[in-house]
Amino acid sequence: MLPWDISDDPASLYYLDIDPSVLGFDPKDADGLPRIGFPETDYQADNIASALAWVNSQDDLPDLAQFVETTQDGQRWWASKTFRMDKGYLDKLNGSKVMQTGQAGAWLIFVRRNQISGLVASLKGMNPADTALFPHEEWNTRHVGEVSYDAGTTDALAMTPLTLPLRHGNVRFCKTMQQLHPHKDEYDESHKIPALFAPSQALVARLQLRPEGPRSAHFVTPDGQLAFVDPNAYGVKASPVFNSDLLAPLLEAEGLIPVWLLWGEKDGGIGFGPDSAHYNRRAYGGVFWQKNGEWQSETWLVDEK
Repeated sequence: MLPWDISDDPASLYYLDIDPSVLGFDPKDADGLPRIGFPETDYQADNIASALAWVNSQDDLPDLAQFVETTQDGQRWWASKTFRMDKGYLDKLNGSKVMQTGQAGAWLIFVRRNQISGLVASLKGMNPADTALFPHEEWNTRHVGEVSYDAGTTDALAMTPLTLPLRHGNVRFCKTMQQLHPHKDEYDESHKIPALFAPSQALVARLQLRPEGPRSAHFVTPDGQLAFVDPNAYGVKASPVFNSDLLAPLLEAEGLIPVWLLWGEKDGGIGFGPDSAHYNRRAYGGVFWQKNGEWQSETWLVDEK
């Protein structure tokens, strides 16, 4: 039987054999969530020549400044990951008509303020998705209730600076999220639970975050402020978001800045495949950050081999 009295103490979930999130996240908690991310696209081609020219141009590269930050109810929010495929992407690729289409993704990392120029220089001409910077799908079998500053899993991180354990060239960085899925073995029925993103253990510790309740994907501060949520846990297709009004002061104090990395592909022509004389694919990349409150960016087409 589920011990419902734990609802006032989510940290106690750490000590349970069964995480109450197996019942699913409460859908009413999706009401009013910030919804940001890439908008839907539906690229259309006029002819083969224009489609091939489009692939080799920077036309229609996403301007992340429009899609990773928003303000709602007086609070600023940052998207920590966003992705989209053009409408009918696979149908266009495999069809018999002239087409242009594509896909794009972006994700948030933290770097030292004085290393942003080095990051841009080291990436330019490369596909960020082909580097250590890319957030590969590595699922963590923690339960939601274990992602709490007082659940016994973050004590050593609570008073330490945010570390930058990862490296791209000479640039050190850290990821901002962990991916949760509590499925542990073949007899575990929790594979039916929606997987979700949660804040990294370091951010959970430093911001003193915990789930708002046993069936909640909201991560809140001790005084109840919403700090992070993944709307996808509630069936809402939107980016996981951080409350930047809470996160920005921490980063500022530690000499870090948020950086969004962009990758994508553009396809155009007819006859999908490397042997087609009338088809081409080109990858692109980019780096977006803020300086003195103003957006800065560098975007590029990936060098062809």
